Amino acid sequence: MAGCASVETPDQVARHFWDAMKEGDEKTVQNYTTEETRMFIKLSDFRWPNGYIAFDEIRITGNDAMVDTQIGQDESAAMPIASFQTVLKRKDGTWKVDYRKTMSTVSDNNGFSELMRDMRKFNREFSENLDDALAQLKKEAPKLEKEVESLSNSIGKSLEKFAQKLDKLLKDSQNKNDSRSEKEKSI
Repeated sequence: MAGCASVETPDQVARHFWDAMKEGDEKTVQNYTTEETRMFIKLSDFRWPNGYIAFDEIRITGNDAMVDTQIGQDESAAMPIASFQTVLKRKDGTWKVDYRKTMSTVSDNNGFSELMRDMRKFNREFSENLDDALAQLKKEAPKLEKEVESLSNSIGKSLEKFAQKLDKLLKDSQNKNDSRSEKEKSI
Protein backbone atom coordinates (compact mmCIF):
# COMPACT_ATOMS: atom_id res chain seq x y z
CA MET A 1 0.00 0.00 0.00
CA ALA A 2 0.97 3.60 -0.37
CA GLY A 3 1.92 5.58 2.69
CA CYS A 4 5.04 7.42 1.80
CA ALA A 5 4.40 8.33 -1.85
CA SER A 6 2.18 11.34 -1.11
CA VAL A 7 1.10 13.28 1.95
CA GLU A 8 -1.93 11.59 3.43
CA THR A 9 -4.50 13.19 5.68
CA PRO A 10 -5.18 11.79 9.18
CA ASP A 11 -8.44 10.19 8.05
CA GLN A 12 -6.69 8.51 5.08
CA VAL A 13 -3.98 7.16 7.38
CA ALA A 14 -6.63 5.97 9.86
CA ARG A 15 -8.50 4.22 7.02
CA HIS A 16 -5.35 2.46 5.76
CA PHE A 17 -4.36 1.47 9.29
CA TRP A 18 -7.75 -0.02 10.26
CA ASP A 19 -8.22 -1.73 6.90
CA ALA A 20 -4.82 -3.37 7.35
CA MET A 21 -5.71 -4.36 10.94
CA LYS A 22 -8.99 -5.80 9.69
CA GLU A 23 -7.21 -7.88 7.06
CA GLY A 24 -4.21 -8.85 9.19
CA ASP A 25 -1.70 -7.05 6.93
CA GLU A 26 1.20 -6.61 9.36
CA LYS A 27 3.50 -4.75 6.96
CA THR A 28 0.89 -2.06 6.26
CA VAL A 29 -0.09 -1.81 9.94
CA GLN A 30 3.56 -1.23 10.86
CA ASN A 31 3.89 1.36 8.07
CA TYR A 32 1.00 3.42 9.48
CA THR A 33 1.91 3.14 13.18
CA THR A 34 4.24 5.29 15.23
CA GLU A 35 7.54 3.58 15.84
CA GLU A 36 7.08 3.81 19.61
CA THR A 37 3.77 1.93 19.64
CA ARG A 38 4.32 -0.82 17.02
CA MET A 39 5.35 -3.34 19.66
CA PHE A 40 1.94 -3.17 21.37
CA ILE A 41 -0.05 -4.39 18.37
CA LYS A 42 -1.26 -7.99 18.23
CA LEU A 43 -2.75 -8.53 14.80
CA SER A 44 -4.16 -11.91 15.77
CA ASP A 45 -6.54 -10.12 18.12
CA PHE A 46 -8.06 -7.93 15.42
CA ARG A 47 -8.96 -10.04 12.38
CA TRP A 48 -12.57 -9.45 11.36
CA PRO A 49 -12.67 -9.44 7.54
CA ASN A 50 -16.47 -9.04 7.33
CA GLY A 51 -16.67 -6.18 9.82
CA TYR A 52 -16.81 -2.53 8.92
CA ILE A 53 -14.97 0.58 9.94
CA ALA A 54 -16.43 4.08 9.64
CA PHE A 55 -14.93 7.49 10.32
CA ASP A 56 -16.57 10.74 11.30
CA GLU A 57 -15.19 13.97 12.67
CA ILE A 58 -11.48 14.80 12.32
CA ARG A 59 -9.80 17.20 14.75
CA ILE A 60 -6.27 18.44 14.05
CA THR A 61 -4.29 20.45 16.59
CA GLY A 62 -0.73 21.09 15.43
CA ASN A 63 1.00 17.71 15.10
CA ASP A 64 -1.83 15.80 16.83
CA ALA A 65 -5.06 14.53 15.26
CA MET A 66 -8.07 12.55 16.40
CA VAL A 67 -10.44 10.76 14.02
CA ASP A 68 -13.78 9.56 15.39
CA THR A 69 -13.90 5.85 14.54
CA GLN A 70 -16.67 3.23 14.69
CA ILE A 71 -16.24 -0.51 14.30
CA GLY A 72 -19.10 -2.93 13.72
CA GLN A 73 -20.02 -6.47 12.72
CA ASP A 74 -21.42 -5.42 9.35
CA GLU A 75 -22.68 -2.25 7.71
CA SER A 76 -26.33 -3.30 8.00
CA ALA A 77 -26.13 -3.30 11.82
CA ALA A 78 -28.02 -0.43 13.42
CA MET A 79 -25.32 0.37 15.96
CA PRO A 80 -21.55 0.03 15.84
CA ILE A 81 -19.91 -2.28 18.35
CA ALA A 82 -17.46 0.41 19.38
CA SER A 83 -16.90 4.12 18.98
CA PHE A 84 -13.54 5.65 19.85
CA GLN A 85 -10.87 7.98 18.53
CA THR A 86 -7.99 6.96 16.33
CA VAL A 87 -5.15 9.14 17.62
CA LEU A 88 -2.45 10.23 15.17
CA LYS A 89 0.87 12.04 15.46
CA ARG A 90 2.61 13.94 12.68
CA LYS A 91 6.35 13.52 12.43
CA ASP A 92 8.41 14.88 9.56
CA GLY A 93 5.17 15.74 7.74
CA THR A 94 3.80 12.17 7.91
CA TRP A 95 0.78 11.12 9.98
CA LYS A 96 1.04 7.86 11.94
CA VAL A 97 -1.39 6.15 14.31
CA ASP A 98 -0.41 6.31 17.97
CA TYR A 99 -1.74 2.89 18.86
CA ARG A 100 -1.40 3.19 22.65
CA LYS A 101 -3.28 6.50 22.78
CA THR A 102 -5.88 5.13 20.36
CA MET A 103 -6.51 2.14 22.61
CA SER A 104 -6.71 4.40 25.68
CA THR A 105 -9.76 6.09 24.10
CA VAL A 106 -11.63 2.80 24.10
CA SER A 107 -13.83 2.61 27.19
CA ASP A 108 -14.69 -0.75 28.72
CA ASN A 109 -18.41 -0.03 28.66
CA ASN A 110 -18.76 0.32 24.90
CA GLY A 111 -18.42 -3.37 24.06
CA PHE A 112 -15.15 -3.06 22.17
CA SER A 113 -13.06 -4.60 24.95
CA GLU A 114 -15.51 -7.49 25.21
CA LEU A 115 -15.39 -7.96 21.44
CA MET A 116 -11.59 -8.05 21.52
CA ARG A 117 -11.61 -10.58 24.38
CA ASP A 118 -14.07 -12.74 22.44
CA MET A 119 -11.97 -12.48 19.30
CA ARG A 120 -8.80 -13.44 21.20
CA LYS A 121 -10.63 -16.40 22.75
CA PHE A 122 -11.99 -17.51 19.37
CA ASN A 123 -8.55 -17.19 17.73
CA ARG A 124 -6.91 -19.15 20.55
CA GLU A 125 -9.54 -21.92 20.50
CA PHE A 126 -9.52 -22.13 16.72
CA SER A 127 -5.74 -22.39 16.70
CA GLU A 128 -5.76 -25.06 19.41
CA ASN A 129 -8.48 -27.07 17.65
CA LEU A 130 -6.68 -26.81 14.33
CA ASP A 131 -3.41 -27.94 15.95
CA ASP A 132 -5.22 -30.90 17.59
CA ALA A 133 -6.89 -31.89 14.31
CA LEU A 134 -3.59 -31.73 12.41
CA ALA A 135 -1.84 -33.78 15.09
CA GLN A 136 -4.62 -36.39 14.96
CA LEU A 137 -4.44 -36.48 11.17
CA LYS A 138 -0.66 -36.97 11.27
CA LYS A 139 -1.12 -39.74 13.83
CA GLU A 140 -3.81 -41.52 11.79
CA ALA A 141 -2.16 -41.06 8.37
CA PRO A 142 0.01 -44.23 8.47
CA LYS A 143 -2.98 -46.31 9.59
CA LEU A 144 -5.16 -44.88 6.84
CA GLU A 145 -2.40 -45.45 4.30
CA LYS A 146 -2.18 -49.13 5.33
CA GLU A 147 -5.96 -49.50 5.14
CA VAL A 148 -6.04 -47.95 1.66
CA GLU A 149 -3.19 -50.24 0.54
CA SER A 150 -4.97 -53.28 1.99
CA LEU A 151 -8.23 -52.29 0.31
CA SER A 152 -6.40 -51.74 -2.97
CA ASN A 153 -4.78 -55.20 -2.74
CA SER A 154 -8.13 -56.78 -1.89
CA ILE A 155 -9.83 -55.10 -4.84
CA GLY A 156 -6.95 -56.17 -7.08
CA LYS A 157 -7.29 -59.81 -5.99
CA SER A 158 -11.08 -59.70 -6.39
CA LEU A 159 -10.74 -58.26 -9.90
CA GLU A 160 -8.19 -60.97 -10.75
CA LYS A 161 -10.58 -63.72 -9.55
CA PHE A 162 -13.45 -62.09 -11.43
CA ALA A 163 -11.36 -61.97 -14.61
CA GLN A 164 -10.45 -65.66 -14.20
CA LYS A 165 -14.11 -66.65 -13.68
CA LEU A 166 -15.21 -64.54 -16.63
CA ASP A 167 -12.49 -66.11 -18.79
CA LYS A 168 -13.60 -69.60 -17.67
CA LEU A 169 -17.26 -68.79 -18.42
CA LEU A 170 -16.32 -67.50 -21.86
CA LYS A 171 -14.26 -70.63 -22.58
CA ASP A 172 -17.05 -72.90 -21.30
CA SER A 173 -19.55 -71.01 -23.42
CA GLN A 174 -17.27 -71.29 -26.44
CA ASN A 175 -16.80 -75.04 -25.82
CA LYS A 176 -20.59 -75.54 -25.62
CA ASN A 177 -21.06 -73.62 -28.84
CA ASP A 178 -18.33 -75.66 -30.48
CA SER A 179 -20.00 -78.90 -29.26
CA ARG A 180 -23.37 -77.82 -30.65
CA SER A 181 -21.81 -76.93 -33.95
CA GLU A 182 -20.21 -80.38 -34.22
CA LYS A 183 -23.48 -82.12 -33.32
CA GLU A 184 -25.36 -80.10 -35.91
CA LYS A 185 -22.79 -80.98 -38.53
CA SER A 186 -23.10 -84.64 -37.76
CA ILE A 187 -26.87 -84.63 -38.09
